[in-house]
Amino acid sequence: MKFLMDLRRHHNRYIQVCFERGKGFASPHEEELARQKIDAMDLILAFMLSAIDRKYPFMKKGFRDSLPEHSRNAVIAFCSEIEDHNYPRALMRAASKLGMPVGKLKVILDEVDAQMKSLAYDQVKGLIKDRTDVEVKFTMHFFWQKVQMFESRSLV
Repeated sequence: MKFLMDLRRHHNRYIQVCFERGKGFASPHEEELARQKIDAMDLILAFMLSAIDRKYPFMKKGFRDSLPEHSRNAVIAFCSEIEDHNYPRALMRAASKLGMPVGKLKVILDEVDAQMKSLAYDQVKGLIKDRTDVEVKFTMHFFWQKVQMFESRSLV
């Protein structure tokens, strides 16, 4: 789940750097670009956490809800624990909740993490580097294409 935690950290850091330090933007365009990047990261996070976005009809369910039941339960248990505990403690508590060895839970979470990374890693890196609103839209277009391919594979 390292990718999801990194994505949250990047998202929060980007918001803080852009808006909470009283930093003035050189132009209204620069501020709008920052908002578009944050909105795009919000969408990626929402998808990973299984929010359904009605604007994308191919996305019948989010990433988490597309996982096999044992993986979905592992992610839900871990995410509920990581909010209040550090990584090792959250791992132990989630494994205890699920009644499985910590090693097995870690393997499941690593597999899910690899799937998340394959879906969104390049797009998140791209969003951070994008310099225009067109580049942000282009990056998100590729993300939604990957989502569509993921959705079609998970239905099989």
